Amino acid sequence: MKTRNITSQLFRFLFIAATAFLTTVQANAQTVKKTFSYEVTLLGTSNIHDWKMISSGSNLEANFTINPATKLVEGIQPLTFNMPVKTLKSDEGLLNSRAYDALKVEKFPNITFKLVSASGNGAQMNLVGQLTISGNTRDITLVANTHKNADGSQVISGSKKIKMTEWGINPPKYMLGMMKVYDDLTINYNVRF
Repeated sequence: MKTRNITSQLFRFLFIAATAFLTTVQANAQTVKKTFSYEVTLLGTSNIHDWKMISSGSNLEANFTINPATKLVEGIQPLTFNMPVKTLKSDEGLLNSRAYDALKVEKFPNITFKLVSASGNGAQMNLVGQLTISGNTRDITLVANTHKNADGSQVISGSKKIKMTEWGINPPKYMLGMMKVYDDLTINYNVRF
């Protein structure tokens, strides 16, 4: 009888311990692999007109940290994102070829963002990494907004102003200097998963 009582207590203890362990594992199981799509827009101007180039892609994977209570992104594991320069397109073929020349596409075919760390509070994220353009790498911090759509997908989006010369790119001049591209660029990004 005593053995049966000890066995019963041991069984209850193991059951409670296993349930507590599984509950803890489920509550902390926050990192998920997701497929995502992106759109990157470069905005610039010249002394003649404003210009825009867009690149987009899909079926890329990353590991996201999701808050189990809010279901919002709180982090992204380090990753490297390569965007082929020639996926940047405008509505003007001449603008495309001039931009590819300025970015030295034959020597540096990709723009690369290497994410080092990401942290957030559910509404905003700080993405710390290194951005490489035309073979020049600089540290960069992006402040991104995050939100969850009605369909359950999530979006990380933001904007960053940079200067071409910070990455060793001389703003192009054409027509004997009559047309000048200005140094300032705005990078808009939108990631959906």
